[in-house]
Amino acid sequence: MTTRRIPKGTLPSSMAGNPIAAAPAEATTDQLKDFKEEKVNPEDIGAELLPILSKGLYTDPFAAIREYVQNGVDAGATLIRIKLTGNALSIRDDGAGMSYDDLVRARRFGVSQKNSKQDVGFRGIGIYSGYDLCDRLLLTTSTPGATFQSVLTFNFGAMKKKLQADRAAEISITPLHELIQKHTRFRMNEPIVKAVPGTTVMLEDINPFHINRLRDASALQKYIIQNLPVDFDVAFEHRKTIKEFLKKNVPGYKSVRIQIEINQGENTSVIRPTIPNLGTPDLRVLKSLKTGKPIAALWSCLYKGTEAKKSKIPSDFEDYQGFVYKVKGFTIGDNRKLKGYFKTGGGALYSWHTGEVYVIDDAIVPNTERNDFEASHEYEVLRAELTTTMEDIERSANVFWAEERALAVLRKSQLRLT
Repeated sequence: MTTRRIPKGTLPSSMAGNPIAAAPAEATTDQLKDFKEEKVNPEDIGAELLPILSKGLYTDPFAAIREYVQNGVDAGATLIRIKLTGNALSIRDDGAGMSYDDLVRARRFGVSQKNSKQDVGFRGIGIYSGYDLCDRLLLTTSTPGATFQSVLTFNFGAMKKKLQADRAAEISITPLHELIQKHTRFRMNEPIVKAVPGTTVMLEDINPFHINRLRDASALQKYIIQNLPVDFDVAFEHRKTIKEFLKKNVPGYKSVRIQIEINQGENTSVIRPTIPNLGTPDLRVLKSLKTGKPIAALWSCLYKGTEAKKSKIPSDFEDYQGFVYKVKGFTIGDNRKLKGYFKTGGGALYSWHTGEVYVIDDAIVPNTERNDFEASHEYEVLRAELTTTMEDIERSANVFWAEERALAVLRKSQLRLT
């Protein structure tokens, strides 16, 4: 039995006479039944929750793009087009689209119908990621075979003005449900221009603070390659081997084609660059020693260098040095996160490798910021397995480079002898 001792004389006078507040000095868990339950009303959830979450989680406009691309990938898209026109950005996917009823449900805040085992997004807030980015968001969608499409609009500008007015008046009484209901609108049976299923997200009246970031096409391309499930360049010699391994061992493995048009007329297909002189891929499935359950699939390639110079992966590809975590193709954290697993020489050989760790145990859940995983026993098991695996990969690299150094000495000696 658990007890909680309340020091004498610490009971506020305002609580005098209250039979609950004036509980005995020792309150047991059995006595909690004497406390009464009060109803939580919709008005008890303030509208300030929306900017707190959206602005707190999506400080970079590229992160908002990631969320909308993620929704397209979850819908089975194979091609996603991102286009900037003036101060409006569109993200179009060729996925399954949504029915009108699905669209209504998509407006819900913090509620999702997605399956966390199959889909990347499942927290139910991604659709609001553009709140701080723009003043108006239109979501247009249609399903295969449909002759009409459905539209959902968010008047984020009006929402922000309402909350600003509340703050200026030093009040905070607008409930979240009221804010969303008042400033969103639906339209069904909208004629389809092209009979192609999918969803288009249009962000209009983008904040000037963010527009310059979005106009940086090279930065956007770099972000997409590093964080989204884009395909390898067809010229990459190990493309087929790695993709077949991932398709076999990573449930729901997906890669999409992404095209961006930031400057008018400059349409760019985003693909992973080909790093030259990579060795044969090292392919491994990590399993729990206790249960034998697969928890991750890992591929890595060691940079072989050139005949004239043996070194780490060239600086032109420094963003791809080392390893990254992936969940259904989306990156968690960055390529610095796993460096600590390499111990020799301060982890010097880490940057001689490139690779990915696809987490396949659905009990290992990314945190909301997507820069790490939530603390859990399963995550600790993964880290323990990675410790052993990375030690072996580092040891193999040490052997390879020792042999290379020996061969270099031998060639030099043969030249002197000649």
